Amino acid sequence: SYGEDETMLDLTNTENFRDLSKPIGALNEDRFQEFKKRYESMVQQQKSQGAQHNHHQDAPFMYGTHYSAPGYVLFYLLRVMPEHMLCLQNGKFDVPDRLFFSMQSCYESALSNNADLKELIPEFYDPDCFDFLINSMGLQLGNLQTGERVDDVILPS
Repeated sequence: SYGEDETMLDLTNTENFRDLSKPIGALNEDRFQEFKKRYESMVQQQKSQGAQHNHHQDAPFMYGTHYSAPGYVLFYLLRVMPEHMLCLQNGKFDVPDRLFFSMQSCYESALSNNADLKELIPEFYDPDCFDFLINSMGLQLGNLQTGERVDDVILPS
């Protein structure tokens, strides 16, 4: 649990660690139930349409996106590989509010946003690899809607 009112991340509290027995989309039970409802709805729709039209249909799915893709990796590596993100985004950085700017906002999105199934990249697990969190190139990444400038990634205290 990493909430707004917490100033320190307690690494001794096991509730602060991800349950690796579940996919990222199942960490929030309410969100997972929504994914299951969508899947069951697709199954029912396919059954009713398949009997009527007798044509090929895509298989029902739980998640509409993958947990790892080049865009997701570049989301995290923006500060050390901006040229790759610029290629992916047609020469422009994404809207500042959609950039990786804070661990808390990333965490909250991964637990609540049905379109966000990003897993962490290996750099998060290497204590010697922290440069991807620092805007050492002085990239002009814009301002959030709150007016806050996007710069180094904001970490828990």
